Amino acid sequence: MRASPTLADGIIRESLKKKSRVSKACGRIVAEARKFVLDKEASSFLADLSHAAFDVTIPNEMKIRHLDQARVLSRLPHSKTWIEYDSKEFRRRTLEAYTGMVNSSEGGGLCHQDEVVPRIGWYLEKISDNVFTCLTAVEFEAGVCDMMPYIIAWAVDDSNILESKLRTKGMTLDESREYDSSICTGVQSYRSKSVVIEFDERFVKSKETAFKLASEFTGEIRFIWALLSTINDIPIGRKKIIQDRGFITPAGRYKRFTDYEMISISLPKGRAPQSVARGAVEMSRRRAHHVREHWRRDFRNPLHPLCEHIYETEENGSIHCTLCQGRKILVEENQRGDASLGFVLHDYAVTHDESDQP
Repeated sequence: MRASPTLADGIIRESLKKKSRVSKACGRIVAEARKFVLDKEASSFLADLSHAAFDVTIPNEMKIRHLDQARVLSRLPHSKTWIEYDSKEFRRRTLEAYTGMVNSSEGGGLCHQDEVVPRIGWYLEKISDNVFTCLTAVEFEAGVCDMMPYIIAWAVDDSNILESKLRTKGMTLDESREYDSSICTGVQSYRSKSVVIEFDERFVKSKETAFKLASEFTGEIRFIWALLSTINDIPIGRKKIIQDRGFITPAGRYKRFTDYEMISISLPKGRAPQSVARGAVEMSRRRAHHVREHWRRDFRNPLHPLCEHIYETEENGSIHCTLCQGRKILVEENQRGDASLGFVLHDYAVTHDESDQP
């Protein structure tokens, strides 16, 4: 059987089997997405983007600032986007330059070298103007492909999607619980209500099993944000790959492999990858973006989760509960960052030929 040239093709191919690990619905959405494949050099540099600004020597306060800014900047170039990379090359670079990240709880939950799957892919989708989701796919050594049984969602504004999720399930947020954001990013001190993990019961019946898998892939959303938030600040090249081969489906039909864009990296001569990556993260962190009016929890006077809350409004517009004395601070609409470095709107400045339009 002819090997699939990309993980996306492997997922589509798997979904067409009679007894499949991947649903036909997943195969369809991957087929519809605009596809990008990172070559070996770009996959290696993804490790620098993911780790250079989050090394164990970096203060937690700075890591949190980097992560929150990366989240805000992580919009998609297309409403349905597929990105895959060479995970063995990613691991090789991690072991070469960021050994301290491998066995650290802050290091992304990295497993042993001989357990690394060859390729990892992300199906990324725009759900609303400010909310995006990621479904992770993996390819095993034998060419078998599978989807992870969970979806990660994040908001690029200050939307409290974690609270919305808990309220839907009749639950309240216990501030002492482990936040989904700390699992997704691999940084335990990062606690954001704008990031959630949802489990898909179509894949597994046990949430414990799904949670274990999510924990094994901890840090993956950090890698995604690192790429999406710096895509306009790193020297990349793009080459359209048109497939002229295909495969025979179980139904006996011929199906051509999907086209994609190969992403390459061209680092400036004499510049270390760590330096370029750290500079890109710093540049994106300072770029201006709009912040809508929102409520911020007063960590000095937190609201008690079991209190029924009777609020009074203060002169500055903030509110406090007369029962538990907790406060919510009103943050007015504002602009953050340096506008001279660019302004983040609703999409990336990714250019393409008119012939590439869907």
